[in-house]
Amino acid sequence: MYTSCGCVTEARKLFDSIESPNGFSWSRIIAAYARGGLLREARELIDAMPGRNIRAWNTIIVAYADRGRLEEARSCFERMDDRDTVSWNVMITVHARAGRLREAWGFFQRMRQRDLVSWHAILTGYAHSGELALAREIFERMPRRDTISWTGILQASARAENLGECKRIFDAMPQRNMISWNALIAANTLARQLDQVEELVARMPLHEVVSSTALLQGFSDQGNMARAEDLFASLPQRDAVAWNAMLQAYTLAKNIARLHRFFDAMPGRSTAAWNTLLQAHAQAGHTDQCRQIFAAMPDPDAISWSTLIQTFAQNGHGDLGVELFGAMILEGVVPTAITFISVLSGFNHVGMLDRGREIFHSIAACHGLAITLQHYSAMVGILGRSKLLDEAEELAHSMPFLPDAQTWTELLAACVLHGDLERAERAATSIHQLEPKCPSSFLLLSSATYTKS
Repeated sequence: MYTSCGCVTEARKLFDSIESPNGFSWSRIIAAYARGGLLREARELIDAMPGRNIRAWNTIIVAYADRGRLEEARSCFERMDDRDTVSWNVMITVHARAGRLREAWGFFQRMRQRDLVSWHAILTGYAHSGELALAREIFERMPRRDTISWTGILQASARAENLGECKRIFDAMPQRNMISWNALIAANTLARQLDQVEELVARMPLHEVVSSTALLQGFSDQGNMARAEDLFASLPQRDAVAWNAMLQAYTLAKNIARLHRFFDAMPGRSTAAWNTLLQAHAQAGHTDQCRQIFAAMPDPDAISWSTLIQTFAQNGHGDLGVELFGAMILEGVVPTAITFISVLSGFNHVGMLDRGREIFHSIAACHGLAITLQHYSAMVGILGRSKLLDEAEELAHSMPFLPDAQTWTELLAACVLHGDLERAERAATSIHQLEPKCPSSFLLLSSATYTKS
């Protein structure tokens, strides 16, 4: 009972009170520690366990694997005196999910007896990694196939945008489920075969909202709002996904007036719906409206805060974005990597060097997030705008990413601002090498050269 509810302390007291715990008791207490994330303690218990059984080993292997600690999982696996199919399948699955297909295939080959789960695990691994030919080869070698197997190879073909192969597999399936139908619908939607999508939706034995939503998104992507509206009106049931799909459609169409009417008609508004409305106005540069929408939101999340911060930064109010970031932290909202891109962009516009450096270094040190290329590019802009052009160029060359066009554009703009034409020419050349068909960098450089002369 205690192990099921996660009360590890009470479970340990109960375990310690047993004079001679059997294998089942040992397995349960190990499972309690593992589920609670106390893997060091779980490992100590399994080391102390007399006559360790497969169930206990599998518990600790799954716990390590779920947390991405594959080396520890593998170490435990190799120490096992005996293994069952669960042990092998866990190792195949976690290595395949991590993209370590060579190792997953090694475990698969070492198995003496494979079940359908083993085949599904290795098939899914290759399918999700885009290795369609190898996934197809594994599928052909399967001694037995069920609907999951067929659907797996169908989804792999859909991801590869191989519509002809999708149709061939779908037609050959002995049985189809809703996932199969939706995979073929998604493939046709990606290929913009919307007439075919409509036909498939009509043929489905059980009409699902999710299938119609895929078609609805396809219409909106093509800018065919009339058909999207007709389809939405015909839906017998409309879930939040369908409503949000229509909001996104109006946002793509830049029809803010219709977006507002639709938003007001929604029976219930999620944070995602509010964010769509906020982002539509942000894209249009409507700073005051964004502020009003944000103030009206019942429960703004990190996306909401980030959107408003970015709106301020892009419309010449970087100082307000910086203030808003401080309020976000005080509210206890956890910032995301995107939040920091918006914040650093704000610092770039207002030239707050010291605070910008502080925020940049806090991304990893205080918030545990990976610093991305976009963060480095923004920092190059902050340094350049602050007239530290040597340091800005050095950061562009020394950062752990290959600089992209945006990085060099940040440096170019700073060089033009401060009249460093020699460095500006180097930045413009780098942009041209990355984007040879985009003349804007040399136009900016030419303008600066003309102004200086």
